[in-house]
Amino acid sequence: MRRIVRAVIFDLDGVLVDTAKPAHMAANAALREFGKPELSFEDFMRRAWGRYSGDIFKDLVGDLGEGAAKRAMELYNEKRGEFIGEAKLYPWTLKVLGELKARGLKLAITTHTVPGLAERILDHFGIAEYFDAL
Repeated sequence: MRRIVRAVIFDLDGVLVDTAKPAHMAANAALREFGKPELSFEDFMRRAWGRYSGDIFKDLVGDLGEGAAKRAMELYNEKRGEFIGEAKLYPWTLKVLGELKARGLKLAITTHTVPGLAERILDHFGIAEYFDAL
C-alpha cells in the first residue's frame, strides 16, 4: 500500500526555533521576582525545559502559595516575549519549510507555548507564512 503524505506537523520550541536561552532568561527573571535562586542553564534544561509553565513554577515557587506560582508563570510567559530577540532560528528551518511548501504540503505547528507568544515567535522570524495551522 502506498502512503501519501499531505501534511507535516512541527513542534516549535527546540525543533524550528532555539528558544531555550530566552526561556531560561525568563525563568530566572520570574524566580528573582519571588526571591528564589536562579537556575543555571543546565538546571533549567533538566528541570523545566519542555514542561508546562504552570507545573514548572508550582515546583519552583509553590512553597509561596498557589497565587505566587500562578503569577510566576504569568511573568515567565511575559518575559519570554521580551527576550524573543535571544532566540535563534535553526539553520535548516527555512530550507526545510521552503522545500515542503514547494511540494504542496500543508504545514502546522503544535506547541504548548502560550497563545500569542507562538505567533510572535513565528512573526519575529518571518516564518508564519509557511504554516496553515497553529
